[in-house]
Amino acid sequence: PETWESYTVRQGDTLYGIAQAGGVSVERLMEANCLQSDVIVVGQELLVPPGTAPSAPVGASSAPSGPVGDGPITLQLRPGWRLEQVAAAIDRTAGLSFSGAEFLGLVGPGAAGNAGRAFLSSCPPGSSLEGYMFPAVYHLWPETTALQFREMILDNFERNVTPQMIADAAAQGLTFHQVITLASIIRRESTYPDDQRLVASVFYNRLRSGRRLDAYVTVQYVLGTPANWWPPLSAADLNVDSPYNTHIHTGLPPGPIASPGLPAINAALYPAQTDYLFFTGACDGSGRNVFASTYEEFVAIQCR
Repeated sequence: PETWESYTVRQGDTLYGIAQAGGVSVERLMEANCLQSDVIVVGQELLVPPGTAPSAPVGASSAPSGPVGDGPITLQLRPGWRLEQVAAAIDRTAGLSFSGAEFLGLVGPGAAGNAGRAFLSSCPPGSSLEGYMFPAVYHLWPETTALQFREMILDNFERNVTPQMIADAAAQGLTFHQVITLASIIRRESTYPDDQRLVASVFYNRLRSGRRLDAYVTVQYVLGTPANWWPPLSAADLNVDSPYNTHIHTGLPPGPIASPGLPAINAALYPAQTDYLFFTGACDGSGRNVFASTYEEFVAIQCR
């Protein structure tokens, strides 16, 4: 907008706090700045409504006000992290009043049913909040509690995942919880949004044809340990007895294996339309995937 002013992001700023100070929605602020996510960084230039810059608050608007002289504590949750990695990040962050173990107690088995969020309504009984720790940079104060942090994350999920997106899960023949489950697998298989939509098409084609997903990342989820939450696998590992082992069970695993982030959720909701049934990592080191419609094509694209 022509009347908006330039603002340089400061340490501790959040998009939500800036939007609140400017009297606009986060969605409007993102649209005006052509942002694809709500993550902002120190030094980034934003366009904001007139008068916002001098009053833009520091820290997440949902966090309690800190004592004079105490700055916010920054904690980033990355896409593709499982709950244990979130807990480890908490334990690495100095100044927090709670531990990773305390946080795990609030997001572990049964937490989905007790969180009181409509977007969790399709979670099976006993579900944890695996998959729902929305990736972003969060700003906490020393007195922020583990429960307040959990609610900040769920609030952020609710802000980013619209009711229409939740309703669109049915168009794919899935519950929303199943969409998050699939999105978490997609995110562990690919980091590029355009690539993720192609990976999603492979998994949907396999699901609809009755094939197993054969996703290595679901086995990694079973076998992960604090030493390596996503370990390399041997051929014998693919026979591990677990409902998460998509090499021996058809369909989706019981729940998400990580928090996918918005691009992967969109990929699971709105996949590319292809006839691909296979994919493998590209041989050029780009981190992207290459795709095939037949097993013969799949063999031909393997790295030699």
